[in-house]
Amino acid sequence: MTESDIYHAMDVQVPAMRQRGFTIGTTAGQISIPPGWIAERMAQQLTQHMQCELLRQTRDRALQKASIEGPTTLLNRRKAEQHEH
Repeated sequence: MTESDIYHAMDVQVPAMRQRGFTIGTTAGQISIPPGWIAERMAQQLTQHMQCELLRQTRDRALQKASIEGPTTLLNRRKAEQHEH
């Protein structure tokens, strides 16, 4: 999922899961989950998963940027930031 997909899911789809329930499609058929405690619990778990995925994507971007810039550039930027404060 892209970052945009994740934010859309958390802002629109997960609240709809809680309010109206949802259907899980499997190769063996569909499972209907009505609004209620199961829908709420699954929405909470899905939200946690998506938050973790956003953190992973942010970390990966930072690591990729650091490897492109190299350790010297990153160190110089940190030193400059320390002197600004």
